[in-house]
Amino acid sequence: MPQWQSLFRVLREHDINVSENDMPRPVGGGDINSAWHLRADDHGVFLKTGTAAAYDMFLAEAEGLQELAAAAAIRVPKVLGCVCSGNESLLALEWMDFELADAATERAFGEQLALLHRCTRDKFGWHRDNTIGSTPQHNQWSDDWIKFFAEQRLGFQLDLAAKNGFTGALQSDGQRLIGDIGQFFNATGPRLRYCMVTCGVVTGQCLAASP
Repeated sequence: MPQWQSLFRVLREHDINVSENDMPRPVGGGDINSAWHLRADDHGVFLKTGTAAAYDMFLAEAEGLQELAAAAAIRVPKVLGCVCSGNESLLALEWMDFELADAATERAFGEQLALLHRCTRDKFGWHRDNTIGSTPQHNQWSDDWIKFFAEQRLGFQLDLAAKNGFTGALQSDGQRLIGDIGQFFNATGPRLRYCMVTCGVVTGQCLAASP
């Protein structure tokens, strides 16, 4: 259980004026960390808490959300703060209320997600590494999508699997897949483009169709 008094103090230092009379309630969306809903002034806050070791993971998630928001293609929760205090770290985001979506909302979500995919860059990767859950994910820049995917996604995961004792057929089949990965992409088709979604940002309060 987080040390709420110290975390409340840290939140106030970041202009998130929480009320000690309204204790956070646990919610889903934290995955490997804890997630909470609390009130601050006249708005809700989605709060992730974890150990100090989770701080860099939270920083990467915060930067990813800010990058997605900069595309102005789909609603993304505002990052309110990301801090480490003592043995605990936290990521505070704007709380977004979700309701059962009707057909119009689902259509708008799909259209805006497609617009997000159209926000491109000249290279594949990102300016920093991040994580999938607690697993490191490398994002070194590359001009070649096939090489990027083979080395930094499939190859890196195979290396991790080997270090955890998963050898034999998994490694031989995986290496064969890496060697043949280019066959899955048509060299004469449309040029592969870097897309914002490949930042790999995942959070319990990630994306929503704008009204």
